[in-house]
Amino acid sequence: KGDILLFNPYDNHTCEQIDHRTLDYRCLNIEAEVLEKIFQHKPHFKAPVFSKSERTKPLYDLHQMITEEAPALNKQETFYFLMKQLIEAYADTSGEKVSAAHANEQKVQDVQQYIETHLTENISLDDLGELVSMNKYSLLRAFTKFRGITPYRYLQTVRVNYAKELLAQGVKPVDAAAAAGFSDQSHFSHFFSEFIGLTPGQYQQIFVKQVTADEK
Repeated sequence: KGDILLFNPYDNHTCEQIDHRTLDYRCLNIEAEVLEKIFQHKPHFKAPVFSKSERTKPLYDLHQMITEEAPALNKQETFYFLMKQLIEAYADTSGEKVSAAHANEQKVQDVQQYIETHLTENISLDDLGELVSMNKYSLLRAFTKFRGITPYRYLQTVRVNYAKELLAQGVKPVDAAAAAGFSDQSHFSHFFSEFIGLTPGQYQQIFVKQVTADEK
């Protein structure tokens, strides 16, 4: 209780109960582009967990405002002040000289951007290494260090996220699989179920039921 968790975009994470006790948390998903628009850069949080944080209370208050549909101005002001505090306290905003590690992180970001832009293509590790002038072994180590997963796993994450958007729009699972770059339906279903915990069809039914409820 009192801990705050901060995940950067596409960070892998999971939530599990401890000793079968009730897991109770408040969560806000903020688009990276929103933060970049506000602060003129995309902040990168240095660690995922900060224990007994003083910012837990304002985060809880903001969540309450959103769920209770508080006035927009009140929510916006609370959001801006909270994000400013979180970034100042926990994000990497130092102006130190660019080190070899920092240079590698920039290359990893370039690879990440390339994967997001070319998610439907047959990307190889050799292609990515050539992109940032690194041998594939060094790139693999650097990417895993800074992102916590391999480039291949990151690619599947991006593809699944894109497929989620298509399924929510009513695109058939088989078509969503092809559009997101998966080689076949079974491959798509395997990764989707692993990442989301639902089959593509089950996930799509959530939105079908929502539309039906709205029509009623």
